[in-house]
Amino acid sequence: MSRPSGDLFLQSQDATVKFDYFICTAAGALFAYVGQSYSPHKFNCFSACIEPLAILLFAASFWCGLQRAKKQIYIVQRNQKMLEYKENAGDMAKKLEAEEANIDAKQDMTLLVNGQALTIPQFNGLLNQHLQESEKIRVELGADVKHSNTLASRRDRFLFAGFCVLLAARIAQPYITNPAPPAAPISVTANIPAQSFPATNSPGTAATAKPYP
Repeated sequence: MSRPSGDLFLQSQDATVKFDYFICTAAGALFAYVGQSYSPHKFNCFSACIEPLAILLFAASFWCGLQRAKKQIYIVQRNQKMLEYKENAGDMAKKLEAEEANIDAKQDMTLLVNGQALTIPQFNGLLNQHLQESEKIRVELGADVKHSNTLASRRDRFLFAGFCVLLAARIAQPYITNPAPPAAPISVTANIPAQSFPATNSPGTAATAKPYP
């Protein structure tokens, strides 16, 4: 029969996993949407400069979300291993306590552990080994949980910052105009009609008459 505390822990763990996957999916979808709609161009205005920053922030949030999910899976696996060591040590301690009277009478007796006969010193050594391994994993899990929480915090901060930057770019875009291109030079002689003038004759050369308007 399961305890209410255990059921509540399982519900909390399930909600945490669903929330992690939701945030990671949202960051990945925003990164893909903004990256697909973005067209590279020169950084000639404020909105053009901060839109790539939003893409980088969404990408960082997505990466932190993936690392957090991987770390959580590793934590669950190590936690399961730690519980196995604890349960084995508890079962062995109960068995040792039940055979305590016989142990005092027969020092050379053996105890069965997983189908293997162990002497009392071997049994105690294996019991201590299980306890040490459990404590070692518990210490390692403390650092892993701290790292996982750091990844979750960075994921959320990057996602929120990306939202703010993207919103600022969208709001500021209508109020910022790109600088106008330089005007083309105007040709002065473009619209002046062509005219013909009388030619000047060199000495000894017959004059050639040209029409003059």
